[in-house]
Order: sequence, then C-alpha cells, then structure tokens
Amino acid sequence: MLNINKIYLIAMFLSLVVSACNRSQSDAYNNNHQPDAIKEQLIHANKAVVKTENQQIDDLVNRYGWDMTTTGTGLRYQVVFSKGGPLISEGQKVSMHYSVRLIDGTEVYNSQQMGILTFETGKGQVVAGLEEAILNFRNHDKARVIIPSFLGHGLSGDGDKIPPKATMIYTIEIIYVE
Repeated sequence: MLNINKIYLIAMFLSLVVSACNRSQSDAYNNNHQPDAIKEQLIHANKAVVKTENQQIDDLVNRYGWDMTTTGTGLRYQVVFSKGGPLISEGQKVSMHYSVRLIDGTEVYNSQQMGILTFETGKGQVVAGLEEAILNFRNHDKARVIIPSFLGHGLSGDGDKIPPKATMIYTIEIIYVE
C-alpha cells in the first residue's frame, strides 16, 4: 500500500509534467507567432528610415530649387539638357560621364578619375536606381538623379566610399547609346 508521502511525490511529479507540457505548447505558440511580431517591427522601422530619408531628399531639392520628377519607387530625376530623340530602352549599351555625391555634398566618384561608365541596360550591372533612371533619358541628355539608399547600395554601402544607408546624387551626361 502507498503511503501519503509517495502519493504526494507522485502527484507533484504529474503536476510538473502537465505544467511542462502546457508551457512547451504555449512556448511553441509564442515562437510560431513571434516572427510575425518581429516582421511588423522591422517593417515599421524600415518605413521610419524611408520617411526620414525622403524628408532629407525633399529638403535638398527645395534648397536648390530643383524641379524633379519622382517615380513610384522614390527615385528622383531631372533632365537639365536634351537634344531629343528616342528614350533609352532595355538591352541598349549606354556610356556616360558622371559624378556621384552623397547628400552632404561629398563627391565620392566621378568619370574623370574612374573612367567613363559603360553598361547594358536591363542586366543589373549598376544599382537599381541608376538602371531605372537611365530608361528615362535619351542619347546626349544631361541629368541629375537622386537615388535613395534602398535603390542604391542599401544597408551595406559599397564597401568603399559609399557608406551604409547613403542617398546618392548623380550628375550624368549620356555620351553614347548603341
């Protein structure tokens, strides 16, 4: 016959097992739903960063009085000189003079030092923002392009002169399209 102490110990053991099972089911539920909460926090944080960057770009554009077109992605561009002609299209090879500045005005790259930039459109050979911008220009156009960080080098920068989360301002001259 079981004595009271053994019954008490068995009851405590069973209580712990049941409690552990419930906690593990609860933890599994929370762990399965936690990524959604983290995802929402990241989306909110990203939106805040984009909003801040857009405000900085707005301030720059207003300060200089630039009349820029804004695309659905947030890219901004302004053709400052054009001879007309057909728009550049995907698959064409483009050569251009350029300078790249950060939003604080620091020049980081230019074609005088780096050489003429030549690439084929639609092949992902340049950052997404420049790829998008070029398709709005014609041969011999001169233009200004503001590329938000998420269309440029993003969170990592380029590993050289463009820091993480940097807005880039391109001044370009299309010199050849084939």
